[in-house]
Amino acid sequence: MSKVSVNPTRGMRDILPEEVAKRNLALSSIRSVYRSYGFEEIETPIVESLPLLGSGGGGENEKLIFKILKRGEKLQEAVEGGALEDLLAESGLRFDLTVPLGRFYAANHHRLPRPFKSCQIGNVFRAERPQKGRYRQFLQVDIDVLGDEGPQAEVDLLSAATSALHKIGLEGFETRINDRRILEDLAEKFGFSAPTHKQLFISLDKLDKVDSQAVLEELVTRGFDRVAAGEFLSVLTKFATETDSLAALAELSVPTEHLERLLWVKEALSQSVEGSSDVLIDPLVIRGMSYYTSSVFEISHPKWGTSIAGGGRYDDMLERYQVASPACGISLGFERIMGLLAEMKVARSSEVSKTTVIYDPIDQLRVASETASKIRESGGVASLQMRAKNLGSQIKRLEAEALQRRSEGSKDRFYIWIVGRQGPEEIATEAK
Repeated sequence: MSKVSVNPTRGMRDILPEEVAKRNLALSSIRSVYRSYGFEEIETPIVESLPLLGSGGGGENEKLIFKILKRGEKLQEAVEGGALEDLLAESGLRFDLTVPLGRFYAANHHRLPRPFKSCQIGNVFRAERPQKGRYRQFLQVDIDVLGDEGPQAEVDLLSAATSALHKIGLEGFETRINDRRILEDLAEKFGFSAPTHKQLFISLDKLDKVDSQAVLEELVTRGFDRVAAGEFLSVLTKFATETDSLAALAELSVPTEHLERLLWVKEALSQSVEGSSDVLIDPLVIRGMSYYTSSVFEISHPKWGTSIAGGGRYDDMLERYQVASPACGISLGFERIMGLLAEMKVARSSEVSKTTVIYDPIDQLRVASETASKIRESGGVASLQMRAKNLGSQIKRLEAEALQRRSEGSKDRFYIWIVGRQGPEEIATEAK
């Protein structure tokens, strides 16, 4: 029999109990904040149809779809007919939560309030090259407001998101906001027509990851004029500070209504959430998804190379489902946030009392079960173990397992309770 690898598939990972506990604690805190802001949790399938996933709103991520082969006779017919790759599959794994939300709202809007404040937490999948903080399967935490075209939607989203980050112990982050219509106006001033904006913005969105020269070469490769692209990049890279950005935008005659809306959102945020003063208007916030129509925003931290949250308005997405409704959302990069908390050594873990009740199966099962029930009723964790022939070895093994958990960062307290003896005994009080 050939040996089967026990390692996770490339780009995937196993998550051990202590890390799961930390993640669940963070998610519980985030959920509680989002509930307090009026967001209601929903669920959508991880599998969607390829026509939906590839409908033009996902930008570069549409190239990263994990496709699912047709089944049975349909697959056989496609193979025998010499079908190309796209005809061998009819569905795929979702690459974000926004595209499925659009379908969900179109199907259920008549049963939902308006505006509808949605919370969605789930795994998404992208067939990309794994790197630090980036996996092929990862958890996204999204909130969205559907049915509100006013700037209050942006304020609600950013207030809730920043409050959630504060709640889980993250400080020192920065919120940057922009309006893509400003960039569209500037692009047209430099001679870039509206049909080219999609490809133009996909390249410009990489300015926070690579230098402007690399972006220029990519634009030239995409067919843009080198001189025009260079001049446009030169203007964009001068937006170094918020004050300079606003002054430069005013000089370039950007529509004042777009700037006024951004300034209103900034001011409203400073009044809504304590500690939200680090809100900057940044014309270089673009977001790669082509479904964004106006407001876009990102949250970043100086100790992490890429943004840890992002979103914006996608007012036109629902029109493809024949449901016209404004929409806006923000997604927390949960994996990045957990990685950042670990790097910053922000310790947040619950403390639970865990007791192993050891009993003789011949005549102590009832007493052991009653003891375990009382522990659970009082909020503790209890598990039963039959008494081994060598009790000393059994206790040493339990102590070693508890010490291992403590060395991995667990704040739990571990006990053994041997039925017939006086009460529980704490073990592994210090990690070795």
